[in-house]
Amino acid sequence: MNTTVDCIGTSTREACKMLLVPKCLGVNCPFRKTNAQAAHARRKTFARLRTLSPAVQVAIADKYYGSKLMWHKERCDEDDG
Repeated sequence: MNTTVDCIGTSTREACKMLLVPKCLGVNCPFRKTNAQAAHARRKTFARLRTLSPAVQVAIADKYYGSKLMWHKERCDEDDG
């Protein structure tokens, strides 16, 4: 397959880190995402999380982010530049 595809899931050995397949599926992969696409998705996700109530944010942070409100840090980073 074409492993020159820009994807955050491709390892240095041209294997897929997202799926249990031995080689990158290239442009046909449904999980293919560029660094820019991943950053955009992360910004969108964090923007949505910031709209939730503080109690829900804490519950999500506890379960998925090691009790850190990562989406508040990201907003500060975006404000810097």
